[in-house]
Amino acid sequence: MPDAISQTYLDDDNLIANGLQGDQEAFNVLFSKYRRLLYSLASRVLHSHEEAEDAVQNSALLAFCKLPSFKHEGAFRSWLVRVLIDVALFILQEREWAARILRTDQARIRVADPNYGANKIRSKSQRGTTLTVSLPISISGFGSCPNR
Repeated sequence: MPDAISQTYLDDDNLIANGLQGDQEAFNVLFSKYRRLLYSLASRVLHSHEEAEDAVQNSALLAFCKLPSFKHEGAFRSWLVRVLIDVALFILQEREWAARILRTDQARIRVADPNYGANKIRSKSQRGTTLTVSLPISISGFGSCPNR
């Protein structure tokens, strides 16, 4: 932690107040306090290092954008964990959509070519072929922070 950050900076309420005033360093300090916890939760939910890293990064962006909506009714940590869980669930939902698209495409191949047996489809997926699908769905506030 940089020396310029005073001891009062370590208090969540002070960090939140400074973050609301646009102090990105305060938010970075606040988020870094919980990064390890968030990664641990994300990796348990997603079972993937890469997706867990993405979830943590996306939850940081979303939390920064939505910081004004934090109502101080509960702990900031709980609110931040909820943001992460929402992002992780969204990633799981995208993964399921991609799997459905892959299954649908494989079914179309079988219908179009009766000689294309299930064993060929199975062997293709066993080789580690991956499908990346970009869906036109976004979480409100992702990618942009109005007034920030």
